[in-house]
Formats: sequence, C-alpha cells, structure tokens
Amino acid sequence: MSKKSERLGRLLGKIELPIDAPDAVPEGTLFELGMLLVLRRELSATRAKAGLAKLKETFEDWNEARVSQVQELARCLVPAGSEIPTAAGRYFPAACALKEYMQEIFQKTHGLDLETLRESEIEASRLVPQFTTLGNSLGSVLLWGASDGALPVTTAITRVLDRLGLVSRTSSITKLRASVEPLVAPGDGLRVAMGFGLVADAWCDQRKPVCWECSLVDDCAHGKKVRIEWKKQQERLAAQAARDEARRLAAEERERVRLEKEAERERKQAEAKAQRVERAEQRRREQLERKQAAAKKKAAAAKKAAAKKAAARKKSAAKKKAPAKKKAPAKKKTPAKKKTAKKKAGGKKAVAKKKAGTKKATVKKKSGARKAAAKGKAAGKKATGSGSRKAARRR
Repeated sequence: MSKKSERLGRLLGKIELPIDAPDAVPEGTLFELGMLLVLRRELSATRAKAGLAKLKETFEDWNEARVSQVQELARCLVPAGSEIPTAAGRYFPAACALKEYMQEIFQKTHGLDLETLRESEIEASRLVPQFTTLGNSLGSVLLWGASDGALPVTTAITRVLDRLGLVSRTSSITKLRASVEPLVAPGDGLRVAMGFGLVADAWCDQRKPVCWECSLVDDCAHGKKVRIEWKKQQERLAAQAARDEARRLAAEERERVRLEKEAERERKQAEAKAQRVERAEQRRREQLERKQAAAKKKAAAAKKAAAKKAAARKKSAAKKKAPAKKKAPAKKKTPAKKKTAKKKAGGKKAVAKKKAGTKKATVKKKSGARKAAAKGKAAGKKATGSGSRKAARRR
C-alpha cells in the first residue's frame, strides 16, 4: 500500500458520516433511492424503509405525493399502532425534507424519473451534485446505484482530494476515477466518496472554503494557508471592531452630551414659556378682576339709580293718589308798611342825592380854586412882563 493510500485511509477515519454506507444497491428506482436517503438523515434505516413502503401504498404515484400536504406525508411515516395526531409532529421534519427533495427533482428534471442517470455517467456526475437536498455525500450513493457499484467521482470530491495533495485535478471523470481508484482500499469506494463528499458540502467550498472549521485542516496545505489568512483577517476584523466600538462609544457619548444639552435647553425654554404663560395668566386675572370690579361698580350705580327712580316713581304715584291741598291766600300788606317802605326808599335816595351833590360841589369848588389860582399866576406874570418892558423904555 502506497503512502497516499495510507494517508487517504487515515483522513477518511477523521470524517464522521451522517449515515452508514449501504453494502448493496437497494431495490427500486433511483428516485426512490433518493427518497430513502433523505429519510435516512432524519430516521433510522428500518423506519425509513417502512415509511417509504407506506408512502407507496398511500399514493397512486409520486407526483400525487409531491403535491400533497406535509401533514399527509408525516402521517405515512408514523409507525403502525401509534396515535397519528400526536406522533405525526415528530416526523414533520422528515416529511418536510422529503417534500423539498421531490419538489427539487421535479424543478430540475421536469419529472420524477432519475433513470436517465444510468445512461450517461458524465451527465450524472454533473447533475447529481446540483441536488442540494442530497449534496455530494448522499448524491454519491445515487451515482453509485446508477453505475451499478462503480466508484462515484464528482468534481467536488476531486477538489477536496486535490487540495489534500492526493490527486491532481482534471475535468475528465474517467481520468479522475483512474487516479482515485488505486488509492482506495477494496470495498471502501462508496465510503470514500461519501466522506470526502461531506467535506466538500460542509467546508471545502470552491470559492469560500471554511477550512478553519474542517476536521482535515491540519492535514491540508491549502487549509492551513486559508486558516492563517482567516486568523489574520479575524485579527484585522477584531481591531476594526475595536475601533468601530470606540467610535461608537465616542459617538454615543457625543450624542448623550448633545441630548443633555438639548434637554437642558428645552427645560429652560419650557420654564421661560411657563413663566410667560404665568405672567399672561396673571395679567388676564388682573384684567378680569378689574372688569369684574367695574362691572360690580356699574351694577351698584345702576341699582342705586334704579332705586332712586323707583323711589321717585313711588313718590309721584303717592302724590297723584293723595288729594290736592289748597294754597293759603297771600296776606295783603298794610298801607303803613308800604308808606314806611316808601319813606325808607325816599330817604335813602335823598341821602344818596345829597352825597352826590356834596361831592359835585366839592369837586367844583376845587376846580374853581385851581382855575382862579391859575389865572392869578398868569396875571402876575403878565403884569411883571409889562412892568419890565415899561422900565426898559424909560431907560
């Protein structure tokens, strides 16, 4: 046995298969083999076979099963003697997977017949890996059954073996089988295909492999390189995450400060507004009080005026109702009083006339005396002047 064969066997021992590899090709069509494989992922081998047989009995053809409800498929998987409504819930995931498988085969082949896989090994190796419900691992069993027990080889399995350094990658299925078969121990062909097909499905993607999670990473040069790059990327991402977290915290702090300032500003604005409202309310109350006081004063004045009018009306009404009183005749003045009054008036007038005459005589006397004095002065001056002129002539 070569070193590559030993290494392949050692690597295969590190892979845990989801289901055991069958020893012989099961009876039935390739489509039914795929159904059995899908059920085996959820159920035991015995329960999967019994459920498939119950489905055959229940439905006339597989297309009827494809268009039926998942609950109907789940009831067919329930063991005989179990309470169907209660037990059907446990088989619901298996029924969902089965319906998804049938729907996918119908969409990709436009039917439910996979017997054409027996006609061309190349076409089968290209089509089967496209069935996502089976994948490369369970699809290898389907290819194994289609080729009557020959070693199933796909491009995905070859990619895994190439990255592990066991074979060289090629696009020819015949050459791939020829390079892989010498490394496989007798009877281990299907297990090798299922194991490395599982690695291809789970971790060894063509474009974005997750080698750091693969169980064979320590034995894979490509996987080690990818893991190193992934670790560096994780460190960069961690550093970037730390920077982002610091920026986030700083932004949150700025936002917190901004919100506090905004809240303080709003609080002050609210206080100022409340004060303005309070002052306006105070002015309104004062104005209302003044209006009420004026209204009360006006009402009191109106009440007082109304009371006066009512009293006047009452008094007027009382006068109208009372009998009119006769006026007493005016007393005639006696002639003596009239004469006395006339005498007093005449005496007053005589005194006034006398006083007026006395005043006038006094004034006339004073004016006559002044005039006489003036005339005397003028005559004296005239006499003096004429005397002086006569004396001048004499000289």
